[in-house]
Amino acid sequence: MDQHVPAHKEAAYELVESYGVYKLVRARASGRYYVSWYDAEQRQTRRSSLRTNKSSVAHEKMRFLADLDVTGDPTEYLNKKQVTTVAELLDDAWENYLQKLPSAEAAGVARDILKREMGDKRLAALVLRDYDGFRDLLTAREKSIGYVSRILSVLRSSANRALENKQTTVKLKVPEYQPRSKKKNLKKKGPLLTCEEIAAIIDEINDVHLLLLVILLIHLGARVGAILDAIKAQIDLEQNLFDLNPPGRETTNKGRPVLPIPATLRPWLEDLPDGPLITYRGVAIAEADTGFNSAVKRSKIDKKANTYSIRHSLSRYMRKRRVDLEEIGIYLGHGNHDPETETTLIYCPWEPEYLENCREAAEAFVREINKHTRKWDLLRPYCVKPSWIEN
Repeated sequence: MDQHVPAHKEAAYELVESYGVYKLVRARASGRYYVSWYDAEQRQTRRSSLRTNKSSVAHEKMRFLADLDVTGDPTEYLNKKQVTTVAELLDDAWENYLQKLPSAEAAGVARDILKREMGDKRLAALVLRDYDGFRDLLTAREKSIGYVSRILSVLRSSANRALENKQTTVKLKVPEYQPRSKKKNLKKKGPLLTCEEIAAIIDEINDVHLLLLVILLIHLGARVGAILDAIKAQIDLEQNLFDLNPPGRETTNKGRPVLPIPATLRPWLEDLPDGPLITYRGVAIAEADTGFNSAVKRSKIDKKANTYSIRHSLSRYMRKRRVDLEEIGIYLGHGNHDPETETTLIYCPWEPEYLENCREAAEAFVREINKHTRKWDLLRPYCVKPSWIEN
């Protein structure tokens, strides 16, 4: 625990160096280092232990505080686990979020390779030559540029997360070696589906939790992980907004935007209980691929569709309706508002026309699918159509 020492017995501490609003001081008796600052509200000098007797460690912690440009009580930042090397960065990322990803196995392989080849390098010292050397090392082992790019993406995401979490002040500029032209030709993660094909899949869904998940997917075009993570607290029916980023979750490069709730989705949300949205027997589920893939097989649409297929199909439908690409990008989480705009939006109400074109396109998309469903009425929650006859 950090300890705050009363501002008396000033002679017991010697000033070592000043770091902006903070001072590095040393206890004469124990040799222990402290950060000292003036608390204007309490009108007293306060100190917090740096938990070290080593001068180099103390100075490094003080430089970290200075680089963060924080003021006031620094205890919160001192308690954070600082990462200074590639190995420390990746180990912390693995412990806190990489191993929880659906792609954890691939992320673990990337972590091991990066640690083996670059683990001892300091984040602040990394330059383009280091990344080029890593690329050349892997390509000499007959690994593709795409493979190199995927490995480095783990380093990039881990660094971005550590920066946002104030565990480092280093903003890594990890190069992208995969050419843009190559990335444009990458296969989509799921084939495009027509409204008739999506309707056929929905009609083969028997579990209500999977039905709700697909209803959310066809309206929001979100990644399935965002839907599985979602809780009732993310839905603001008064403002008619759905925040796809759960409370407390740090924003990542895979954006989870705030979306307007389409009129056709609202009835499905109004009576949801508190807690996770998608549950089975009262417990949140970790994956939905098995149930969805089974419905695809029963539908006999002759495509290896998956949940990503819905996301791609909705975005294609929006383009057919001439929705602006930038608006689609924000809706899908590919793009975001300018940071200044994002800050402004915290303090002022969302305009009614926010993503209006995407919202209207999503409603039209769902209504079109509903024309082709034989069993489920997508406009009335959990209701079957009067004409439905069980086989």
